[in-house]
Amino acid sequence: MSFEGFYQVICANNHEYEFDVYCQPDDTSCPHCKADSCWWNICDETNGAFDEDGITRIDGYIELELLEESKMCVCKECNNIHTISARKVKVPDTGGHKGKLTL
Repeated sequence: MSFEGFYQVICANNHEYEFDVYCQPDDTSCPHCKADSCWWNICDETNGAFDEDGITRIDGYIELELLEESKMCVCKECNNIHTISARKVKVPDTGGHKGKLTL
């Protein structure tokens, strides 16, 4: 059986992002602002993400507290929706690992 999972990451500016364990980027800094990570957690989905009840998480995922929703705008030129700023979350007091993620 092979390992399946992903990283939950929060940067120093409180942006959250994720990436698959097999698609690790060369640079683990924030894709939104390029700040270094300050917290990370690995979620193990080898045996699935949820228990048989479909509600209880078994992968170690940590529900992050929202500080600020992302801000969007509609471009006047092309009507495409663009992200102005990424959502921000609170660094959890417990769980995960504090510090920069290095692979």
